[in-house]
Amino acid sequence: APDIVTVTADVGGHWFPSVQIVQMGPVTEFSIPMSQGRNDISIPLWAKDPYGNYNNTCENVFASLGTTVQSVYHYDAAEEEWSVWMPGGTPPGEEPLTEIIPGEGYQVYTSTSGTLTISGTFIKDEESVPATHKVVKGWNMIGFHSLNEHITPRTYIEGPAGRKTGILYQEPLWSYHAGYRSTGAAVYDEKYMKPGWGYWVYITDDAGVIIPQWE
Repeated sequence: APDIVTVTADVGGHWFPSVQIVQMGPVTEFSIPMSQGRNDISIPLWAKDPYGNYNNTCENVFASLGTTVQSVYHYDAAEEEWSVWMPGGTPPGEEPLTEIIPGEGYQVYTSTSGTLTISGTFIKDEESVPATHKVVKGWNMIGFHSLNEHITPRTYIEGPAGRKTGILYQEPLWSYHAGYRSTGAAVYDEKYMKPGWGYWVYITDDAGVIIPQWE
């Protein structure tokens, strides 16, 4: 049966007491289909290595792809800066990417199709709360930090009733997957976000904080 963890979260100066987080067992395995070429992804779990230790390094997160992973990119909208990880090392002059954080968006390039498989937990322990994610005005690359397949972009970004984030954005969200659509997938508010996908979103107001949807 799922474990129920009750926490009190301080998110951007707003307190949400006695939030119940459903954590599906001590360790959850999650798989993301990967197409040859570019894949916009996110991971919903804090990854564990084969020894059971939390390990969100790029080497551990992408271990299941073997030699097929070519490069991984992340965009920091606040700093207007890209970072990159490559198995052979970061190219000179590039900002190194060292960790893959749940709820952040990433562009992953692979030489062939395959499956990215991650073992881990939605939160690290009973003392932790789900990671929050800051966005700023303009284009942001975000992830989908949830295992719920029935959450719309508006609910995720602007928050559900009683937990509004105050963030405003412009439809649609965009997610590119080489084997899905050559021009990327436009995700409007009547559609659901997909666990495992990363998204580009245009924020129309000042900075805000996205609260993960664990329900």
